[in-house]
Amino acid sequence: MSRILASSVGFKRRAIGLVYCVFACTLGHTLTTSGSQTSNSAPLHSWIDQATGHRIIQLSERPGSRGLYFNTTAFTPDGRKMVYGTENGIYVLDMSTFKSHLLASGAVRAIVMAHRSPIVYYMKHSDQAVYMANINTGELMQIGTIPAKASINTINADDTLLAGAYVDTSDPSYTEPKVSSGIKNSKKALERVRFDSHPPTILFTYNIQSAAVTTILHTNNWLNHVVFSPTDPSLLMYCHEGPWNEVDRIWTIRTDGSSNRTIHKRSLEMAKETAGHEFWDADGKTIWYDLQAPKGQAFYLAGYNTATGERQRYQMDRDQWSIHFNGDLESGLFAGDGASAFMAASAANGQWIELYRPHMIGTKSSKSKGGFKEGVLESEPLVDLSKHDYNVEPNIQISPDHKYVVFTSNMLGPTYVFAVEIAQTAQPKSTTTKHTFDPSTWTVGTNTALTTIQVVDQSNSPIANALVIVKSLDTGAQVGQYLTGQDGTTQQISLDKDLHRFTIACPNNACSTTIREMFTSPFPGNIVLHAKTSSAETAAAVTAETAEEASSKKTTIVLQDANHNPLPQIQFLVRTEDAANESWYKTSLNGSIAVKLPSDPSVVTFFVNWKHYVYKMASSCSTATSDDSDVISCIQIGSPTLVTLPAQ
Repeated sequence: MSRILASSVGFKRRAIGLVYCVFACTLGHTLTTSGSQTSNSAPLHSWIDQATGHRIIQLSERPGSRGLYFNTTAFTPDGRKMVYGTENGIYVLDMSTFKSHLLASGAVRAIVMAHRSPIVYYMKHSDQAVYMANINTGELMQIGTIPAKASINTINADDTLLAGAYVDTSDPSYTEPKVSSGIKNSKKALERVRFDSHPPTILFTYNIQSAAVTTILHTNNWLNHVVFSPTDPSLLMYCHEGPWNEVDRIWTIRTDGSSNRTIHKRSLEMAKETAGHEFWDADGKTIWYDLQAPKGQAFYLAGYNTATGERQRYQMDRDQWSIHFNGDLESGLFAGDGASAFMAASAANGQWIELYRPHMIGTKSSKSKGGFKEGVLESEPLVDLSKHDYNVEPNIQISPDHKYVVFTSNMLGPTYVFAVEIAQTAQPKSTTTKHTFDPSTWTVGTNTALTTIQVVDQSNSPIANALVIVKSLDTGAQVGQYLTGQDGTTQQISLDKDLHRFTIACPNNACSTTIREMFTSPFPGNIVLHAKTSSAETAAAVTAETAEEASSKKTTIVLQDANHNPLPQIQFLVRTEDAANESWYKTSLNGSIAVKLPSDPSVVTFFVNWKHYVYKMASSCSTATSDDSDVISCIQIGSPTLVTLPAQ
């Protein structure tokens, strides 16, 4: 083993009080500033969240700092210290003083804390080596290497084995996944391509003492979320990655490769059942996971005891749902990181760090409900995350002493690590308090939008035999092609919650090709698309300026609501009328963004709260008039160009 000298780096003090107030005051928080975070300082900042009455503490100083993933151990065995990552290294935080110091510098990724010693394991981005760092002494050590492209994620209960998975690129069946450009979410599209390719994947363990790599499973399923039981050294949990409603996701296996079994099988009687974001209870026997049955409609925190086979689930409503959960049944405390309106629950009021307490409502399991013991969740909001952009996952963890919920957030602008006290400090100024799901309010539904598409002209007369091509803009995949009947309406189409593009072509040149982007859920029903009548004048105006000329210019767009409040972090699409050239953007915190218009005029569509708003933008709106009735208006390009969305 090669030893690497540890280095300690102190932070310079920053004059950040004024800058911080700019962000904090917008959140309506009572703020106390305790100075910058050096080796001898108190916590950076703390304040009382006025909406919840709970005290929040900013733990990290460096922008871009983040906590570990929700299912990963970040705390030392005695619970007194915690590790988190930044762009310049791994930091150690003392939970009693909230002082931080740099432990391992450089482009490194913390993997996991050991269970029995003050050791954090980590990897560098520059090699395939595994390292360990002693939190008490500061000693750093390389312990060996792992296969190319492999990732280590977890440590077993007796601190002898690490484990992870990797795609075997040397396998003859492997092909590199590729995604076409011009779709909204390239990450989601890449995941779809990777899932469909059934990559040859190896699940392995890594012996810390001998550096031996042992393959325990070889499969053509995409594997992820490898996590050891915190009490059973040979029991490993992993998942089949991919769309949750298309996989039996959660599995366990022994380190000798035996007892490979699925934990939750999707019901064959229910379409779109999903299970995922699994994590271990502190007892090391119970696996908890997010269960939606059906997807996007009924929400549960479900548990399975690997020793007894007992199942239990606690129901919540959509505003209580979180992307990730954490906690344990013995303490009776679970936490969640909430979700935005664009996620699975489509919650209208879901952006909170939540504290949950489970309550069983029945002692007998129901075979008709999958053999689960039934319960409900009581939730209490801890942190208002209405200013948080959920492109950054908060990834909550509960401190071992059950005093704090630790999370990552960009609610102040940059990303920092925070803690919120579980004990309430003051009375909240909001009516948002504890809430328990009422099972009598639930009715079985489906999140799949059974939709018909009607194509009409400008006078709302139906157009028969129009061809409608539907494409997902999240994955880039084509959903299908449909013809309208004599009433201008297609057959019923099953569409998931997604952002879709609809392209309309009319028979006998009755209309010019019409393209429209819109969300298809949570508003199932009839989608009416207005097809544009063919117009030589309109076509000539569109090509008045070449794409090359237009792309050399930048236009600043300022987006605001009907009350003239800026709209931050709003996704929008800028494209030519035929969508041959398009780009995605997102407004900044002040609602503005500089964009390149691909043509003059261009089509700009804003997506806000499951609604879409279509505009044309042109240097001269007098030459850009359109018979497209879905376009709100033509906006003349200015400096900047102000766009005010209509009142709802």
